[in-house]
Parts: sequence; C-alpha cells; structure tokens
Amino acid sequence: MSTFDPNPVFFDARAVEAYRALAEESSFARAAVTLGMSQSELLHTYNRIERALGVELLVSNANSLEWTPAGRLILAHIQSLHEDWKQTVRKLRQCLNERTGSISIGITPSVACSYIKNMLLEYRREFPGVALEIQQLSPLQVRNALDTRLVDLAFARPGVFVDGVRAATLCEEPMLVAMRKDHPLTSKSVLSLADLEHDRLIGYSAASSPYFENLVTSALSAAHIIVKFDRKSTLPALLGLVEEGIGLGLVPKSATQGWGQRLQFRRLTGPNKIFAETVLFEYETRANPAVCSFIEFIKARCSRIG
Repeated sequence: MSTFDPNPVFFDARAVEAYRALAEESSFARAAVTLGMSQSELLHTYNRIERALGVELLVSNANSLEWTPAGRLILAHIQSLHEDWKQTVRKLRQCLNERTGSISIGITPSVACSYIKNMLLEYRREFPGVALEIQQLSPLQVRNALDTRLVDLAFARPGVFVDGVRAATLCEEPMLVAMRKDHPLTSKSVLSLADLEHDRLIGYSAASSPYFENLVTSALSAAHIIVKFDRKSTLPALLGLVEEGIGLGLVPKSATQGWGQRLQFRRLTGPNKIFAETVLFEYETRANPAVCSFIEFIKARCSRIG
C-alpha cells in the first residue's frame, strides 16, 4: 500500500458520491448502477482514493462489502460533510427565494405614517421568515446611514443624495388641507390655496422636515399667497396641533389614515395643487439577496395607489 498523499485533489465531488454509493449499496455493481457509471470506472475511482490515503478501506466478503476502521472513519466524515452541504444549499435556496433573512430599513417619520407603513405590515404577514429591522431616522440620519451602509435601503422624501445610491419615486400623492370639524372651511368640498390666505397655518420645521417645508412654502409663494405660520412642526405631530385648534395644516393624503373621526380633510383644486413624493433609496449594487423581492413587493403595492 502506498504512503499517505496529503493532496486533497483526489477526493473530488465524484469520489465523494462514489464513496457514499458504495456505503449505501454494499456492492460495486449496484453502486455503479446508482451512479450511472460502469463498474470498472467505479472501481478505478475507489482504487484512486485508497492509493492516495495509503490504507485499506473495504474488505470484500462473499456477497457484500465491509468497511475497515479507516473506511468507517472516512465514511462518517463524508456523511457529515454531505449533511452540512445539504443544509447550506437549503439555506441558500431559502435566501434566494427571499423567504428567510433580514432587511435593515431606514425610514423618515413622515413616510412612517404613510402608505408604506401598511405595506411593511403586509410584507411581514406574507414573508414571516424575513425580519424587517426598521429604524426611524431624520433625513440627515437617513443620508448618513446610507453613506455608511448601516441600512440595506431607505424610504424618505426627495433630497437625499449619496454616492452609489439610486433614488426611485414610489408614488406621488396629493397634499390635503387638514382642519378641525368645527372650522368654517369645512363647508366647502374643495379648497384653493387662496382660501388659506387669511387663516393660521401650521408650517413644517426646516430642520426636521426640509422637504415639506420647501414644498409648502414654494407652492404658497408660486400662488402669491401670504399666510401666517403660527407654529412649525413635523408629521404626525402636526395633525395633533391641528386637532388642538392651533391652525390648519397641509399634509399628504396617506398621513390622514386614522384621523378621519377627529379631523376634516379637503382636496386642493386649481393650478396650485401640491403633490408629495415618497422615494426609495437603494444601493446600485445589492449585497443582501432578500432586498430584491422586497423592493418588487413594495413597488407592486405602490402601483395600486390611486
């Protein structure tokens, strides 16, 4: 018998399958049929393994094969590797099918109270094996999280710019006028920006909600409307201020969910209607395989928004 050859090349995938087939069939003839190879080819493969290891692995009896202690040791190791490989393949397939894994998501407060909130709940119900790790972040924190890859993707409003990150508008929704039920403007079914000129308005904080602050002030300026901002706030806190009677608010339609029993909302009409965008920020190169179907899921749901 030759001495041990430390070169592992002789034990390739074909050799492993041959070894396992011999263990299961206890016969060169039956194992060859199982493997779809000739008996001489199988015998050649087995002899190659035995020569390389430098030990006898099998002894042949009248009707069967028996493993030597060395053969049983090799077989136990091969069986363990086979089970590890099957488990690895199973996990990989699950991951590629996006049924398991985790996705880290950054989301700004205004998007967290939008249609996206319900979509995330729906995704969790449909894919319980995928953990969604959601972090509510300011626009600046979203940019920093994307820049340092602390999140796999983010939902925010326009205005976040990071190298290697692409932005895609998921949906546009109208801005509505929010008011208390006892406000005189509830007598109108639709409003124009001019209707707000002599009323108190709750504005958006330039520091916390720069997108909405710019959206609202730009629309009012374009319509040559001068209003008094009694307070500056963010969503969803702004709606609470409206309920307290501090003033009117301009809010995206999706933010009105859950407020219908307490407040009234009116659409804007005319040339100065305002629309808010929800944007998905994702890396140009996706490192997380679960992200792909998640994004497809969200985009499909957003396409249904009227």
